[in-house]
Amino acid sequence: MSSLERLGSEVLKYQAHVIWKGNVSSEVSIRNFTLNIDTNTDGWNTGPNPTEVLLAAIGGCMIVNYGRLSKKMKLKIDEITIDIIAERPKLNPKVTKVNYTIKIKSNEDPKKLNHLRKLAEKNGTVFNTVKKGTLIEGDLKILREN
Repeated sequence: MSSLERLGSEVLKYQAHVIWKGNVSSEVSIRNFTLNIDTNTDGWNTGPNPTEVLLAAIGGCMIVNYGRLSKKMKLKIDEITIDIIAERPKLNPKVTKVNYTIKIKSNEDPKKLNHLRKLAEKNGTVFNTVKKGTLIEGDLKILREN
């Protein structure tokens, strides 16, 4: 069996430990990191709510892939930001739409940057997990240095 085949059959595992802290608040432990999850509506507002954490995970997933892939493609990227908005009908407990805007500051060829976007989306673990159950739309904005 080749190393590529072994790598392809390998299962990556992720783990988080969540402890209820009272009311609607929790503390999440992930490796050596902690994060408070709460709400600003009926909680103590000690951290982002779970939907906001989901949006952060989508954006973080995309940034990881943009960083990795831009290095492989030898693209010079000066800055990347992502703004993400989720929509949820008040009476339906499900995010029904996620819209994001990526801003890339780079003087690279826009065709290469759009190819980078496609690859980042194709290889995004969280992005693809969420995309299967929620419409995810977005656009890419390229910022140029003057």
